[in-house]
Amino acid sequence: MGPTMTTRPLLYLAGPYTTDPPLCTRAAIQTATAIYQHTHFIPVVPHLSMYWDQETPMPYDDWLTIDFAVIARCHAITRLPGDSPGADLELVHAAEVGVPLVPFDELGAAVTSAYWETLQTSLL
Repeated sequence: MGPTMTTRPLLYLAGPYTTDPPLCTRAAIQTATAIYQHTHFIPVVPHLSMYWDQETPMPYDDWLTIDFAVIARCHAITRLPGDSPGADLELVHAAEVGVPLVPFDELGAAVTSAYWETLQTSLL
């Protein structure tokens, strides 16, 4: 019997966001779907806070506070490709609280393809 919903580990997706919130959120959502369908992880997508921030904007540091609290409750973290000082800070925090890094390219071709194909399709 495979992992159940209550035993599948939580994987936090750290990645680009502020350069283009709608595009980065879309890429993170597509990647999260592939992670859910093709790995044993349950993805945690901080990019979804874009919708929260549209309703009630908060300072950047408040978002990091929320993200750091969520990271501490996750079983692992992965780093989506692309420049992101915030994601780099999330990785540092994860290391400080003992949350291990799962390299993005080790999540499998279905996951990496979902990310890159979303970006390419959106940029055309």
